[in-house]
Amino acid sequence: MYQFVAARKGVSYEQSVAMHRQVAKMAKHAGLDFHFDNMLVTNSLKAHCLIQKAKTKRLGEQAEERLFYAYLTEGQDLSDDSVLTALGRDIGLIDVDVNDALTNTDFNKKYS
Repeated sequence: MYQFVAARKGVSYEQSVAMHRQVAKMAKHAGLDFHFDNMLVTNSLKAHCLIQKAKTKRLGEQAEERLFYAYLTEGQDLSDDSVLTALGRDIGLIDVDVNDALTNTDFNKKYS
């Protein structure tokens, strides 16, 4: 994550680490526990599609909260179908709904 942000923002690696530490510190004050050391830079398209599917089941807020926690605190790979399937189950979606979110082009057209 640090190297990705450094390259993207045109700052040094050390500056990126310092920025992330500051964000983690602010998050901690808000009761959140961010682990940037474990965070993976991934394509989040499928995660966004899962959130949209969850919204159709009135589970949008739960999906957003669970996915943010999985990414920022647990360091999970939100581009992995098996991870997203498990997270979908965590919020109350059934596998057929998760599969629809991950494969239905109507959902990913919105974010492509």
